[in-house]
Amino acid sequence: MAARVKKAVEVRHESGATQVLFYQAAWFLQELQEAGERGVTKADYPGLHVGDIVMRLRNAGIAITYEMEPNTGAFGGNHGRYKLISKVNITEIPIPSKMKPATAATVLVSNSNTSHGNVGGKND
Repeated sequence: MAARVKKAVEVRHESGATQVLFYQAAWFLQELQEAGERGVTKADYPGLHVGDIVMRLRNAGIAITYEMEPNTGAFGGNHGRYKLISKVNITEIPIPSKMKPATAATVLVSNSNTSHGNVGGKND
């Protein structure tokens, strides 16, 4: 992912609560949802700070598991696999035109009865 991901999504939780995620958090949530039961590993996204993005999604109230599994092939050891547990409906939305990139990266809009934290950051 060489260029900055310019994406925003609205996330609707099973409870009916909604929130808006921007940039990497929005993109990676979609990646996790598309991966389904297979999940994803850090090796699927070289150069990305997968753990950081997962932490921001978890801080937003999105349940993601991390399961250790053995490496296959010539190299021993283990690696982790992330899987989306939360049942969410994700809809792509346009990024508001008046938002500056630095602002959009740090904003999380919560509606309904959510108590989620911020998603995003300067290095988003």
